[in-house]
Amino acid sequence: MAIQTRQPTGKPPWPIMLIAGIEKAGKSYSCAVASSSQLIDRTFWISIGEDDPDEYGQLPGARFEIVVHDGSYKSILGAVQAAVAEPSNPARPNMIVIDSASMIWELLTEEAQRVADARQFNTGQITMELWNKAGNKWKRVIEALRAHNGPVVLTARLNEVTVIVNGKPTKEKTWKPQGHKTLPFDVGVIVEFLARGRAEVTGARSLRHDIPLGERRPIENFTLEDLWVKFGFAEPQNVAPRQHSATAPTEASEANDPDHWLNRANSASSVDELRALYGEAQAAGATGDVLQSIQGQSARFGAN
Repeated sequence: MAIQTRQPTGKPPWPIMLIAGIEKAGKSYSCAVASSSQLIDRTFWISIGEDDPDEYGQLPGARFEIVVHDGSYKSILGAVQAAVAEPSNPARPNMIVIDSASMIWELLTEEAQRVADARQFNTGQITMELWNKAGNKWKRVIEALRAHNGPVVLTARLNEVTVIVNGKPTKEKTWKPQGHKTLPFDVGVIVEFLARGRAEVTGARSLRHDIPLGERRPIENFTLEDLWVKFGFAEPQNVAPRQHSATAPTEASEANDPDHWLNRANSASSVDELRALYGEAQAAGATGDVLQSIQGQSARFGAN
C-alpha cells in the first residue's frame, strides 16, 4: 500500500480540558461562568452523578443548556454524540461540559461489579475481561468528545492518595483525579483546585505554555476564558480542527488472540455460556487449540 501523508497545520485544536478539584472548590462554577464567554456560542451541559446546575443560571451572562438523559451509559453516550453533532461555527464554537468524568467511571465500575456478582464462578470478582469492557466504554466517550471542534471541559473529583514506589506505599501523598486511569492522558490541559479559588495548571499540551512534569503553576483569578486567551484560542485563525489517530482493532485480530478467548472462557458462569462462546470463537475463525481450551473449561461445571 502506498504511503499517505499530510502536512502539519501548525495550529492546535480547541482543548479537551480537565478541571479536577476537592469538594465545593468551584469546578462546576467555573464551567457556568465560562458559558457567558463571547468566544463560544452554545454550551451543552451533561450532568452525570451530580446535581444539575440550575441555580447557576442566575449568573450574569450564563448561557448553558442542560442535556437530558436517563443516567444509563447508553443514554449518556448518546447525549455526548448528540451534543457533538449540533451545528457549530468555527469562529464561535459550541462548548461541551461533562460534570463529572469521575462519575462516568464510577458508573462503569458499578456495571462491571453487577455482572461479576451475578456470576456463579469467581462471584464478585471483576475479571480482566470486565475491566477491559469498562475501559472500552470509557474510550467510546472520549473518542466521541474528540470529534468536537470546540472546547470540551471535563470535571473530576480530586483525591489525596499515597505515593507508591516499586510497588510499596510510602509516607508521601499526592493528588490524583478520580476516574479511568487514562483520564490525564485523554485531555490536553489539566487544572486542579486544591481549595476554593486556588487554581493551578498541572499539565498542558502546548508550545505556548509548556508545563514540565511535576510542576504546578498557580493562576490568580482563574477563568476558563482567560486560559483560552493565554493559550491562543481567542482568534479563529489560531486554531484548527482536531486531527486524531484513533486505533481500530479488527475482529480478525481478536480471532487470532488466544488471550481474548481464554479470558472470556475463564469468566464464563455456566456451561451454556461456554457453548455460546465456543460457537462464537468457531465462527470468528479461532484456532483449534483455542477451541479445545474453551471446551476444556466445561470441567469446572462437571460437564464433559
